Amino acid sequence: MIAGRIVTALALAATMALVSACGRKAGLDTPYEAAVQARKDALKAKGICRYTGITTTFKSAYAATEAIIKREKPDFLLIDYAIDNRDVEARILPACQDAGTAVLIALPFGRGRLFRTALGKQLPEWAAEFDCASWGQFFLKFLLAHPAVHAVAPGTSKAQHMIDNLGAGRGRLRWWLARAVWAPGSA
Repeated sequence: MIAGRIVTALALAATMALVSACGRKAGLDTPYEAAVQARKDALKAKGICRYTGITTTFKSAYAATEAIIKREKPDFLLIDYAIDNRDVEARILPACQDAGTAVLIALPFGRGRLFRTALGKQLPEWAAEFDCASWGQFFLKFLLAHPAVHAVAPGTSKAQHMIDNLGAGRGRLRWWLARAVWAPGSA
């Protein structure tokens, strides 16, 4: 049952993305777009699908993603965002806030890139001001403190990493401090 709902949500998200990717500029005036909206509404009304959303981890799809958010106002967006990959801050996150779209973050460690950058470097003392005990917590708190972000999905297969990641959800968040001090390569 749940697997069917996930497949349905993914198929719907893919359909919405295809509609935008096809270069359609019209609203729901075209029969195809009206059918997609009707299907989305029917899935929700039947209780098959509670939320619908879109996802991308490709910078080349950001313009289409922004257009979908503004036009379709999906329930959620899953997108890549990391302390050294902040392109979404300029347009996509504000569009989500305006549309009431929840933001879920994928690849918060940049596929491990952030840990390779911080390898061998001490966590700055000022990170204690917002209760960071590790680089992983610092990277996650940076994202969680953004007012548009609702959740972060760090992938791990190691229990100790999961426990450390959970620490990012505790304590103070200082979005402005992290942004003011951090610059890639400055850690």
